[in-house]
Parts: sequence; C-alpha cells; structure tokens
Amino acid sequence: MDAVQNPTIETAKAEFTVDDPRWLLVRRIARSNTFARADRLSKLLLYVCRMHLSGLDGEVNEQRIGIDVFRRSPSFDSGADTIVRTHATRLRQKLELYFSTEGADEVLRLEIPRGGYVPRFVEHVLPTVPASILSQPSEESAPLPILPLHVSTNAVPESRSPFVWVMGGLLAGLLAALMIAVVLVRSGHTSALFGSQKTSVQTTAERRFWNGLLQGSERSYVVVGDSGLVLYQTFARREITLSDYIAGRYRRPEEKNEVAAANVWENDLPARRYTSVADLNLAVRFTHLPQWEDQRTEVVFARDLRPVDAAKSNLILIGSRVANPWVSLVDSSMNFTLEPSGDGRFAFRNRHPLKGEQLTYAPSDTNSGTTDSSVYALVYYRPESDGVKKILLLSGLWQSGTEAAGKYVLTDPQFATYLAKIERPDGTFPQFELLVRVHSVAGNAFASSIIASRVS
Repeated sequence: MDAVQNPTIETAKAEFTVDDPRWLLVRRIARSNTFARADRLSKLLLYVCRMHLSGLDGEVNEQRIGIDVFRRSPSFDSGADTIVRTHATRLRQKLELYFSTEGADEVLRLEIPRGGYVPRFVEHVLPTVPASILSQPSEESAPLPILPLHVSTNAVPESRSPFVWVMGGLLAGLLAALMIAVVLVRSGHTSALFGSQKTSVQTTAERRFWNGLLQGSERSYVVVGDSGLVLYQTFARREITLSDYIAGRYRRPEEKNEVAAANVWENDLPARRYTSVADLNLAVRFTHLPQWEDQRTEVVFARDLRPVDAAKSNLILIGSRVANPWVSLVDSSMNFTLEPSGDGRFAFRNRHPLKGEQLTYAPSDTNSGTTDSSVYALVYYRPESDGVKKILLLSGLWQSGTEAAGKYVLTDPQFATYLAKIERPDGTFPQFELLVRVHSVAGNAFASSIIASRVS
C-alpha cells in the first residue's frame, strides 16, 4: 500500500501505510458520531497521530501544534494563549467518550497521556461473559441495569448490611444492558440504542431554562454514572463517599487488604469504565438540544470530572448517588432521595411529607399475568448558590425511571407548563423538585404525571 504523506511533515523518520491498524483506528474515530461536530478536535487528533506514526514525537509540542493546527503565527506565545491545552483536554474527553460508547468493542485503544501531546496505542482485552451468565434471564425488579463484566460465581458471605442486599439486586440487570449495547454498537445501529434524537420546538420558558444551563459564560458538563463503581461497592460491601471517589482511594493497592471479596480485584473493578445504556441515551439526547455547543458543553464520565470544574461549571447529573457520587453535592438540600427500601429494592424517601403525601414511593409490584407497572423519576434543579453553579439532577428507579426523567425534561409538555408556572419575572428559575410517576408496559414508559413537587 502507498505510504501516508503530509506536506507539513518534511523530516519524517518513518512511514506508515493506509492499512496500518493504528491509522485505521484514528480514521474511524475522526469519522465517528462522537467527533461529528468537532472539526478542530478531529484535526488535532489526525495531526498528532500522523506525527507520531511518522516518527516525529520530538516535534509534537504545544508550539508546533499551535502553528500547524490552529494557524497561530510563528511568534505564538503558548504561555498566554491556552488554545492547545484547552483543545487537548477536550480531545482526551472525547476519546474516552468514544471508547465507552460506539468504540467500546475496539481491540486497539488510543490515548493521549496528560502532560504531553504524543498519542499512545494500547491493546484492549474485551471482558468475557460466561455462557452460564448469558443464559440467566434479567429481572424486572433490578434497578438501574448496567453494563456487565465477567464475575465470579463464588459465594459472598451471608453477613451483609442492608446496603449489600440492595446493591446485589443491581447485578440481576446486567445481562440485558450488555447484550443490547454490544449488538447494536457492533452492528452500527446506534439510532436504535440512542433513539431518534429529534428535539421538539421549545417554549419560551424551556428556551430560557436550557439557555441558563447550557449557554452563558460558564462551561456545562453532562455527567454520566460509573457502573464499575456500583459493582465495586456491591462486592466491597460499602458505599464510597465523594471525597474517596475524587481521591481515588478505593482504587489503591492497599485496599486489597480491606476488601474481602476477591471479585473486586480479580476483575479489576476499580479501573472499569462502564456506564449504563440509560445514561448514554440521555447524554446523546442532550447533545441535540439547540443550546448545545461543543465549545462550552461536554459529556464526561463521573470519574473524570475534576472538583475545580464541578465548582465553577453548570452540571447535569445523571443517576443516583451510588453510581454518581457527585449527587452528594445536592443530596442534603433534596426532599426526595433514593434510598434502600429494605426489600432488595430502592425507593424514593420523602423527608418532609406534606398532607396527602406518602413517606416512601416504591415501584408497584408487577401483577401476575401482566407487564403493567409504575416507576418513579426525580427531576431536581438548583440555581447558582454560594458560588456553586446550576445543577440539574435526573434520577429514577430502574432504567426506565432514569430514562423517563430525561425524556420528561426534554420532550414532555408538562415540564414546559411547569417551568412557565414557576418562572420568575426576570426569566430565572427557583430551586425545584419534581417526583414523577411513570406508567410503563413491558418496561417502556408512555405516560407520566407529577405526584409531588417542591419549590424554594
């Protein structure tokens, strides 16, 4: 095959061909849906990878990138102009998103280590799922199904806390999420995985609400949950706090002496980068809002959100505190919280019930011979407070509940009506909470209603 050439590389020390597996991977990434509306990031990716594959790692530096990729002048001052560093950070985030979604089955991975701009290609061993697990049916009662990995069938000690029994229920939903995601991603049918992605016309109140979250001087992050963390907590029999999650203490080698379940380390759970299909579905839907701009908005894995960014940016948090520890930022100010119900499930606890309200809201049991059921979804919004920017939380019972929370704020006319009702004269919105009941058939939500609300 012909060697790949670039007129900007005049001193290439190596040649690579168009059928080089590394270059083919780079081309797939640049042409993926993840990079569809990120031309600058695609150009940066192609440039650094072409330089690397040409044996010019020594010339892959901030000054050279600024001149060759971003058309800065030869006198470009990288100390004053941070365009290269900013785009490199966004490129790393995009690569992680690609490999956690449409590139999840790539056997070759590409990363750009922090502190430099030279890419690195590494082989990736895909997790295996034994036939014994694939033959197990999923359970309707499993909340928040997540992407699975190979797990040992060794018995777990019987002396468990209530948290462990509830967390154990999460594992029952692993099969369906994995098989659907893997089949659809491998076949290229991402529209079936993520939905039609069509956005309805926004009302004035909706437009102001989303403008406030996604536009303005602040950056905005859609934060998807960490399902690997859920599995870790299940086997480790304890919940990880936000401070431990940020510091990564639970991933340190010394934790091996404190965690009784060998499954945690046999399957390298602390390092797993899984998220749920529901989270990815909502994340993609947000990118199709008219207010979405790649320059100021990003989808990030919960583990990759930095405290400094969380403090100065608007956040859309998807999932519960168990999968997304960043929910702890608003947990104390919420009235409706997702808690273990004591029967192997989760329920929404009503901290301060009003007249006519229930203390807890749990999903209805499926009646024998029918697939009709009800689940609950939570929409929580907090405006800027004490220097912390706006936060929107979308959470629910089971996967259908989480999806319903997202669909409710994105497409349900009831949400537009509610926003118009509580909107302030200056066009801003107060803190509010909506507990929504979703009636579903065979796990598909089709009717919703507000059963409890709070406005501060």
